[in-house]
Amino acid sequence: MRFAGRHRRVFAGLSKFKNKKYTRYEVGTAEDLMRIREKVDSQRVNLRIFIVQPGLSKAQASKEQLELLAVTENYLMETFNVPFEVVSSP
Repeated sequence: MRFAGRHRRVFAGLSKFKNKKYTRYEVGTAEDLMRIREKVDSQRVNLRIFIVQPGLSKAQASKEQLELLAVTENYLMETFNVPFEVVSSP
């Protein structure tokens, strides 16, 4: 998958911080992200986004919760062509 020039927007969003106490990184640093960004132009990148919500029950999810997840999935696919998956309780 190629980002077709949109990858810079993904990296720009990941590297912005509103509160320096917290980051969007589970593993790594801003410097690691910049090294990856430099390689993206010359290498193929496969990206998938997962959210893990153990408190969300598939069987009991509200209409509003499902709509929010659907809109999020649609945005990621249409804007970045990135698959989106939700990990939840049964």
